[in-house]
Amino acid sequence: MQVLHAIISSLGLAVLYGELTWHHTGGSLPTALLDGGLVFVGILVAFLVPPRLFRYSNDMLAPHVLTKLTNRGVLTLGIVFLLSLVTLALCWPNRSIQLVQELYAYTLIAGLIFFVLGEVYANHVVYLQVTKQYNSDQLLIVTVALTALMILLALYFLALDALMPRDAHVHIRDLLILTVVGYGYGWHLYKIGHH
Repeated sequence: MQVLHAIISSLGLAVLYGELTWHHTGGSLPTALLDGGLVFVGILVAFLVPPRLFRYSNDMLAPHVLTKLTNRGVLTLGIVFLLSLVTLALCWPNRSIQLVQELYAYTLIAGLIFFVLGEVYANHVVYLQVTKQYNSDQLLIVTVALTALMILLALYFLALDALMPRDAHVHIRDLLILTVVGYGYGWHLYKIGHH
C-alpha cells in the first residue's frame, strides 16, 4: 500500500511541476517532460529511501522514534527543495515572480502535506497509538484544527483566483493543486485512522 501511495503521490506532483514548467517555458514539451520525470523519480526516492535509512521499531522509546522520523523529514524536505531548484533552473530563461510564487507553493505542498504531515506526523501518531502513548482527545483536536485550516486555505486561494480574470493555466493549476493536496491530506487522515 505504501509503494502504491508513493507512486500516486509522485505522479501527482510530477504532473503539477511538469505543467508549471510547460507554462513557464512557453510550451516546451521536452523540458516539461524532463522536469516531470525528474520530479517523479525524486519524490519516489523521497518516499522510499529515508524509511530504509532511518528505521525504528515500536520497542524504541518515543524520543528515539521522533528523532528517526525527524531525520526522515529533513532528508525528504531537502529532496523536495532540490527538485524545486531544478525546476527553477529549467525555467530560468523565462523566470518571473509568478514562477517563484508557484514553486514556493509547490515546495510547501510537497514538503508539508506529503512528508511532514503524511509521513513524519502520521507515522509518529501511529507509533503512539500502537504503543498506547497517545491521548485521543489531543489527536482529535489537532486533526480537526488541521482539517479546518486546509479547508480555509483552499477556499481562500480558490476565491482569490476566481476573482481575477486569468488564463487557462491558472485554472488548470488550481484543479491540479486541489487534487494533489486533497489526495495527500486524505492519505494523512487515512494513515492516522487505519493503523
